[in-house]
Amino acid sequence: MMVLEGKFGQQQKGISGRQRSRDNNDQSQQTPDNTKQTSGRRETQPPEHEIREPGHHYDSRRSEQAKNENIPAIENSEKARSSKFSDEFSKTVRSKRASIKMRQNNPDIADLSDTNRPTRIAERFSELYDNEWTEAFEELSRRSRSEKETIEYLLSIVQEAYKFCANEAERQIKDITKVFDRILEFGSNDYNNKELISQSNVRSEEGHRLIVQYRKEMAGLAVERFKQVFMESKKHKWNRNIRLPAHLGALDLYGKKAVELTWWMSVQDPPVYLCPASESETDGFDKSLYRAYTKSGTEVDFFVWPALKLYKEGGVLMKGVVQFK
Repeated sequence: MMVLEGKFGQQQKGISGRQRSRDNNDQSQQTPDNTKQTSGRRETQPPEHEIREPGHHYDSRRSEQAKNENIPAIENSEKARSSKFSDEFSKTVRSKRASIKMRQNNPDIADLSDTNRPTRIAERFSELYDNEWTEAFEELSRRSRSEKETIEYLLSIVQEAYKFCANEAERQIKDITKVFDRILEFGSNDYNNKELISQSNVRSEEGHRLIVQYRKEMAGLAVERFKQVFMESKKHKWNRNIRLPAHLGALDLYGKKAVELTWWMSVQDPPVYLCPASESETDGFDKSLYRAYTKSGTEVDFFVWPALKLYKEGGVLMKGVVQFK
C-alpha cells in the first residue's frame, strides 16, 4: 500500500511539473509587445503614447522655463543694438550739421559726399574735352573746315551753354523766392493769381542760402529739359552761320554734355567760374591758367578750351588750353 502511494505521489509530482511548464510557456507566449527578453533580462518600454523622438525633452515645463529665462537676455540684446544704431545715427546727423556749418561762407571746403561737387564737375569737364570734343572736332573737320574755325566753333558752344545755364539758375532763384512769398502772403490756393502787396526785396542771408541749397538738391530734374531747350534754340543759328546738316551725332552729344556740366557749375554756391576765353581777353591773359595746345610761346593765337575756377576769385579747378603763335 505504501509502495502504491509512493508511485502515485511521484506520478502526481510529474504531472504537476509538466503542468507548470506548460503554464509558463503559455504565459511567455502572451507577453505584451512592450516587454523584451534580452540576455535573460526583461526590459519594459513605456507605452506608445509616451514614446518621444530622440532629443525630445520629456519635461515640457522645464523647456518652457528655459525659454522664459532667455527672454531678458534677448531683450537686453535688442536694446543694445537699438542703442548702438541710435548713437551712430546721432553721430551722422551731428557730423552732417558740422560739415554744413563749416562750409558756410567757406566754399574752399568741399562736401565729399556730393557727387556733383566742383572738383568732380571739373574732372567731367576735362573728360568732355578729351572725349566728346575730340569726336565732334573730327566730325566737323571732315566737312572741309579749318582747324582754327572748328575749334572756335566748339568753344563757342560751351561758352553759350554756360551763359544760358547761369541765366536760368539766377532766374530760378528769383522765381522760387517769389512763389514762397506769395504762398506766405495769400495761401497755397490763391498765390498764383495775385501780386505781392509788400513787394519786399529784403531777404535774410540764411533764407537765401537755404533756397539755393534746395535748388541744388533738385537741380537734376532740369537737366534733360535744358538740354532740349538749348539745342533747339541754337541749332538754327549754327546751321545758318556755318552751314551744317540738320543732324550731327557727335556734335549733338557734345552740345548736350556741355549743357549738363555748365548747369551743375551754375547751381553751386557760389557758382563755378568759367574763365572768359576770347581774343578780346588776351590783354589780361594769365598764362598760369592755361597749357599749350600744339605750340608754346608767350603770345596767344586763339583759345581752345576754357579754364575753371572754384568761384570767380577762387583757386583753379582745371587749366584751360590755348594755342600760342
